Amino acid sequence: MFENEGIEYIGIEKYIKENHKPYTSDFVKYINEDYYNVRDEFKDEVIISNLCINYLIPIKDVKAKHLIIGTIDEQGQCSAKLIF
Repeated sequence: MFENEGIEYIGIEKYIKENHKPYTSDFVKYINEDYYNVRDEFKDEVIISNLCINYLIPIKDVKAKHLIIGTIDEQGQCSAKLIF
C-alpha cells in the first residue's frame, strides 16, 4: 500500500530471521532492532502499528509525530485510530 503511493515505509522488527525476511524494496525497508533503541531516531515520523503498540510497547513510551494503531470494534471490524 505505501509503496504504491510512493511513501517510504520503515518497519522496526526485533526478531527478523535469516530464513524469514520481510518484503523490501526502494520504498519498504526493515530495521532489525528493538524499538526502544531507535525511538529517538524516529520521533518526528508517523508511526503506524497494527500489533506491537499498546500490546508490547505502552503508548506512553512511543515517541512520534503521530501514532496510528489498528483497532477492532464489537462487530469484529478492523479500522485505524489516530492516537496523537
